[in-house]
Amino acid sequence: AYFNRPGEVDVEISGVGLDELAAGVAAPGEWLVDVSATDGAGNVAMVPMSVLVTDSVAPRVGMGPCFGGATGQSLAGPAPPDMDAVEHDAAFSAREGVSACDDAEGDVKLLVSVTGPSKDFTRIGQHTVSYSAMDGSGNRGTATRSVRVVKTSLPVLRLGTTQETI
Repeated sequence: AYFNRPGEVDVEISGVGLDELAAGVAAPGEWLVDVSATDGAGNVAMVPMSVLVTDSVAPRVGMGPCFGGATGQSLAGPAPPDMDAVEHDAAFSAREGVSACDDAEGDVKLLVSVTGPSKDFTRIGQHTVSYSAMDGSGNRGTATRSVRVVKTSLPVLRLGTTQETI
């Protein structure tokens, strides 16, 4: 603001969502505020201003419902022993228990892809599961996890009419 008389000028900013803007937690989008300045003689100048808030933080992918803090576990850290070991022929869903959380949007859609010897986890061995989530601003979060399909049950040998476990 420009005034002919030297001295202090009081500046005031007002608008809907101003507290959220000041705290850095406003939702992405355009926010309208009014900036006014008043000089010592009481002259007022007001200018409307547009503040554009963008989201540049990717969603997080992990175990548990919006897994922040102590309520869940990130897929990036060390897993508990055998957390990702699956018994051969057991029901297994690569999506179960995994979620994608975004600071601005909360839960976001999770995409899952599987690579390795089999996409249906029927073959014994190591499988890699890739997770990807994108928020409405186009930020993509990813994670991978290894799943080991193991066979721990003993084979059954059938001889004639009797059955022997070896």
